[in-house]
Amino acid sequence: MEDAGRFAHAPTVWALASELCRALTDEIGGVGCIVSRVIGDVLVQIAEHAPEGRTFHLGRGFLVSQFPATADVLAGRGARAVSLAEPDPDPAEAAVLRDLDVGAVLMLALRGPAAAWGLVELYRAAPDAFAPADAELATAVVAEAERALAALLASR
Repeated sequence: MEDAGRFAHAPTVWALASELCRALTDEIGGVGCIVSRVIGDVLVQIAEHAPEGRTFHLGRGFLVSQFPATADVLAGRGARAVSLAEPDPDPAEAAVLRDLDVGAVLMLALRGPAAAWGLVELYRAAPDAFAPADAELATAVVAEAERALAALLASR
C-alpha cells in the first residue's frame, strides 16, 4: 500500500477527516473546510475546521441529487469550484454559499476503495474563485488522505 503521508497517524476516519480539513484550510487558505460522508444520496457532515471560530453546523445533511455540481464531483469528474462572482453560478451551490456566508467553494471527492466515500468542501469568504493551482494542490492533499482512509478501512 502507498504511503499515507501526513495522515498516516490518524487513529480513526473521524480524526482523519478533521486533519484533512485543517491541512486544506492551512495550505490553500480559506475560512474553513467540511468533510461530509456519502451514504447513498445523503451527505452528512462529519468534520469541519474553521479557524475564525465560525461553525458550518456539523451534522447537517444534504441530498446529493439536489446539487448537480456536487453529484458531478462525487461521480469522479474532478474538483469543482463555485464562486458567487461567476456570472451564473450553480443555483443550488450558490444558495449554500449564501447560507454559510461565504463567497466560494472548492469541492473534491474523498474516494474510498470502490467509490466516493466523502465530499470535501473548502470555503473562502471572498467570492474570488479558486485557481487551477489551488485545485491541483487540494487534489494532492486529498490523495494522501485517501491512502490513509484506505488503510483505516482495511484495518476494520
